[in-house]
Amino acid sequence: MTLLTFSGTPMLVSETEVALNIATNPSFERDDDFPYELERNFITCPLVELGSPYWSTGNPTVVGVEAIDDGAGELYFKGTRTTTAAYSLRVGFNATPLTPGPYEALIEARGDDGFVRMTVRTGTSTTAVEQIDHTLTSEWTLLRVPFTVSTAGNYSIAGVSTSGLVGASFELRRAAIVRPGGRYINGSMTGEGDFFYDWFSGVPNRSVSRYSARYQVPDWAGAHISTEWFVSGTRSARVPPGSSWGMYLPENQLWTVLVTARDIGQEFGLGEVVKTATSSFETMRITTTGNYLVLAPGWWDNLLVVAGEYDGPYFDGDTPSTYTEIIGWTGTPHQAESRWIHREFEFPKYVEPILVVGYESTRAARAIVHEILDNTAPSVVLRAAASRSGKLRLIFDNEEDAYGAERAHAESGYWTLTDPDRPSLNMTYVVADGDIVRTLDPETRTIWVLEIPFVEVQL
Repeated sequence: MTLLTFSGTPMLVSETEVALNIATNPSFERDDDFPYELERNFITCPLVELGSPYWSTGNPTVVGVEAIDDGAGELYFKGTRTTTAAYSLRVGFNATPLTPGPYEALIEARGDDGFVRMTVRTGTSTTAVEQIDHTLTSEWTLLRVPFTVSTAGNYSIAGVSTSGLVGASFELRRAAIVRPGGRYINGSMTGEGDFFYDWFSGVPNRSVSRYSARYQVPDWAGAHISTEWFVSGTRSARVPPGSSWGMYLPENQLWTVLVTARDIGQEFGLGEVVKTATSSFETMRITTTGNYLVLAPGWWDNLLVVAGEYDGPYFDGDTPSTYTEIIGWTGTPHQAESRWIHREFEFPKYVEPILVVGYESTRAARAIVHEILDNTAPSVVLRAAASRSGKLRLIFDNEEDAYGAERAHAESGYWTLTDPDRPSLNMTYVVADGDIVRTLDPETRTIWVLEIPFVEVQL
């Protein structure tokens, strides 16, 4: 029995798509080339600056004003009564008109002048659009005055004292107009990590102040890149408090979504289904026909969106491939979808023809002979003959076996021929120096002949 045993690269039989992740920036490694603004202080001169048109009084005969260093490098604005009459301290103004919507005026106050009224005024007028009353203490107290802008315009903050004792003081600092729930900021504050503060115009204490994330998530309104935490790569996405991120998916389609949350309590939803993280770094999964994906505030990473039911792990184009599992980007990394392909292979171990009807072997002689003038004896360089090469002719009694042997010999690898009846044929060989030819015997119409060119090799 003649046996041809194969060792080498298996034969590829099929390729099947396991899943297509349509999230094009799933691990949030790509960012836009501009920052994402998170908070804004609309007050143009939030830092105390004596002599400024902002930190001033309309009643200089009633109150004396000064800017005092608190010992930590910050100034506060102090008004000291010279009479018992009413007076006001003007502490902030927005030079750029506010657009319609809700806002809050912020100011910190302390002193011993008793009862005061914090007001929000239109422009430089004394007309209050909103106000709150407060009794001063010796401790700094943050006061918030909610107000609504119905028509775009300029607004200022002022503190009013209606009466008090001569020598009593009214002190203010850290003026801001912010969106509801916002905090006091100024452009000279020092940011950390992924965040920074700046002045909108670049001129300190003469423009809007901003607090921004350094990197914005492309096409994600309300989210920015964070380097503070990540599962894969070096970044994640952070949806700030009070915001959310959403993505519409094609309707009437079953979808599977995976995403990893940093903290317990983070929520994400798909259609009417909502999942809440019950542990840190939890990967959550939803499979449903909903077509709107939403991520609530928090840190998120490794977003996978796959059509249909999918129970596999997260993957993107950077996920390492294996011999049978090929994973990669369909286009530019972190800007394209990710595809996972499964490959099936056949691992043929041997080919067994019913007969070897032809064996032709040659060995190329490689000794070199040089004729020498005036000498009958040539100069010889001895070299061993080359390995055997030639053709094998194998007989098969059915087309399936013949075709399988042809396909197997078409793959890269080594073959070992073993024939107990003709041990001189035994060898290890590769297919080379010719063509693989398969023919149907014209007489029997059932016998197949396979001709294989070979070169013997030593392993």
